[in-house]
Amino acid sequence: MIDPQAPSFIALQKLLDLEADCLSKALIQARADDGYTRYEFPKGNGQVRVINAPAEELKLCQRKLLDDILSQISVTPFAHGFVPHRSIITNALIHAPSARSIFNLDLKDAFPSVSEQSVYRIIQWRVGEFLKVNTPQLSSAERNEIYQMITRLCTRDGALPQGAPTSGYLLNLACARLDRLVYAAALKSRLPQIKYTRYADDLTISSSAPIPPEFIAQVKRAVVRSGFQVHPHKVHCYNDHQKAIVICGIRIHNRGLALPKASLKRYRAQLNDFAHKNHTEITEQEKAKILGVISFLRSIYPAPPSMIVKPLNAFLQQHSSWVNAPKLKSASSFKHFSYNPEV
Repeated sequence: MIDPQAPSFIALQKLLDLEADCLSKALIQARADDGYTRYEFPKGNGQVRVINAPAEELKLCQRKLLDDILSQISVTPFAHGFVPHRSIITNALIHAPSARSIFNLDLKDAFPSVSEQSVYRIIQWRVGEFLKVNTPQLSSAERNEIYQMITRLCTRDGALPQGAPTSGYLLNLACARLDRLVYAAALKSRLPQIKYTRYADDLTISSSAPIPPEFIAQVKRAVVRSGFQVHPHKVHCYNDHQKAIVICGIRIHNRGLALPKASLKRYRAQLNDFAHKNHTEITEQEKAKILGVISFLRSIYPAPPSMIVKPLNAFLQQHSSWVNAPKLKSASSFKHFSYNPEV
C-alpha cells in the first residue's frame, strides 16, 4: 500500500526532489504489467538480448536514485562498467602495460542473478548510513520502509531488470564480494604483474606470465561462491604468442590501446555511409551515434588511423554545417576536434 502521507514516503520524495504524484506513479509502475516495455535484440550467437525499458515516471525515479543516492556509495576499484569516469578504455588500460597472458570469463545471466532479496540487503547495508545522516528524524522502521520502496523501484520479477538506469550500479555493488575473492586469489597466486578488472559481467585477469589452470579453477569457484554462474561458452585463456590480446573489444598493442581491424572497417563503413548522405537525411539519433564513434576513436588514438582518414575527412566536409570540426589528416591530432551538439 502506497501512502503519500507516510514519513518514509515524504522523506524519499524530498531526497529525490520529486513530486509526490511522480513517486507514487513510479512505485505503481514498478509492479504493473505496463511498467516496462520489453525489447529483444539479436546477438551474434543466434540468441536475443532482452532489455526491459522502464515507463517514464519509473525511469525518472530510477535516474534520480542513481544520481542522488546510489552514486554516493563507492564500488570496488575493479569495477569499470556503469561507473562515472570509468569505461571499457580505463578497463583495458589497467592491463595494457604488462599483459602477455589473459584469462577472461563472462557471468551468465548476471542481472537476473541478483535477486530482489539481495538488492534489499545491499540497500539496507550500503544506503543505511546515508539515510541515517540525511533523515535523522526517521525511526528504524521508517528507514526500512524506504529500503523497501527503493528495492521496489529497482527490481522487476524478483531480480534486477536489464535496462533500468539503476541496474548497472547495483550489479557492481552485488559483485563486491566477487571482486574481493578474485583479487585475493590473484594476490595468492603470486603471478607476476597480475591485474584484475571487471566491466559489468565481463571479468579480465592478465599477467606477464602464463596463467595456470589451478588459478582459473579458483576464479570459477569464486564466481559460484558469490552467487553467480560462469558462462560456459565465454571462458578464454591465451597469450600474446597465440593471438592478439583483446579486452572488451579493445586490442592491447605495444603496451597501449588499439582497435581490431574488423572494428575499424566497421567504423570506416559508417563514416563512408554518412559522408554520402545529405544533412536532411540524418536523424538526431544518427548524428549522436556517428559523433559517438568519432569520440570513441579519439579516446583511443592520438591521431586518426590511416584506414579512416579519407572517410572521416569526407564526412567532416559534407556535414560541416552541424559538425564543428577541422578536417583531419593522418598526422594530425584529434585534440582539436570538437562539436557543438546544439548546432
